[in-house]
Amino acid sequence: MAEQLLKSRGVAHIEKVLIERDPERRAEMMERTGRRTVPQVFIGDTHVGGYDELSALDRAGGLMPLLETRVLARSRAPSQFFTEGKFMSDQQNNQPFFNIQRIYLKDLSLEQPNSPAIFLEQEMPGVEVEVDVNAERLADGVFEVIVTGTVTAKVATKVAFLIEAKQAGIFDIRNIPNEQIDPLIGVACPTIIFPYLRSNIADAITRAGFPPIHLAEINFQALYEQRLAQINGQQGEGAANEGAATKH
Repeated sequence: MAEQLLKSRGVAHIEKVLIERDPERRAEMMERTGRRTVPQVFIGDTHVGGYDELSALDRAGGLMPLLETRVLARSRAPSQFFTEGKFMSDQQNNQPFFNIQRIYLKDLSLEQPNSPAIFLEQEMPGVEVEVDVNAERLADGVFEVIVTGTVTAKVATKVAFLIEAKQAGIFDIRNIPNEQIDPLIGVACPTIIFPYLRSNIADAITRAGFPPIHLAEINFQALYEQRLAQINGQQGEGAANEGAATKH
């Protein structure tokens, strides 16, 4: 099923490594993934997980950006398992390189200021969702990208719950032109991170005693373009104000 899904997304070549009769490869797979089951899907040097994770990433809109960054980075084709041996040579040859070091939950907070009385309310709560993206350069070619999701549920004026979660990823982005790095950080990276954020928020809401709320898919391309427009507008306004001040 994983192979069929990848092919349906335009992947022409998939390298398969059969580990059933190869104890060394099985041990290597377990060391790299921490898992015993197959298939384990890698896209380039990035471990996606099994079919369920691959399918979830695709449903959230994160699979195609990851495949596209692999094309940009001229990385290996998606495979169900392969070793690390080739990827350092790609960096040494100054080839474009994009890799996920890790995805992790950076922060999670939950407030229920009106519990337990709020559970007695018959009215369904209204829900507000805010999503924001921030990034920081950790080292040369290494970036942390944080997607923050804030979910506020209210019954009339009473807050049922307030959840803020920060899902982060550390990415290697090397030998890629500067004008292409910003779209990677602003679009591709958040798209990869978002399914994990959505899952953690839904889990936290359930643990808080409420039905899970699954955040709608986010068009990070549109958010990125909106931020660029705001920045350009602020710069244009600043230049206009400076010109007006000069005329005085």
